[in-house]
Amino acid sequence: MIQPNPVGIGSAALALILTFLMPVSRHRVNQTLISTLIVFLFFVAGFEMFQIPLAVVAGLVPSALAIIYRDILRWIKTALWHNAFRYTHRYYWYNRVGRAILGGGSRSRRRKS
Repeated sequence: MIQPNPVGIGSAALALILTFLMPVSRHRVNQTLISTLIVFLFFVAGFEMFQIPLAVVAGLVPSALAIIYRDILRWIKTALWHNAFRYTHRYYWYNRVGRAILGGGSRSRRRKS
C-alpha cells in the first residue's frame, strides 16, 4: 500500500533530478558521491512510501536503473570523446602540427638524452 508523504515524494523527486540533470563526468571518482546519494534518496523514498518488503524492492530497482543509466551515459561520453570529438577538434590538430614543426614531445624524454 502506498502511503505518500512529503519526505518520500521529495526524496524521490530529488533523486530523479540528480539522475537526469546532474552532469555526468568521464571520471569514475567524481561519480561515486552522486551515485551514493541517488541510491540513498531512492531508498529513503521507498521506505517512506511503502511497507517494508515492498520498500526494499522500491528502493533497489530505481536506484539500480539510475546507476545503469548514468554509467551508460558516462561510457557514451567517454567513447565519443576518445573516438570522435578529439580527432575533429581543431586544437588536437594544432597540437599535432606544432609538435611536428617544433619537434615536440615530453620534457622527460629530452632530459634523458
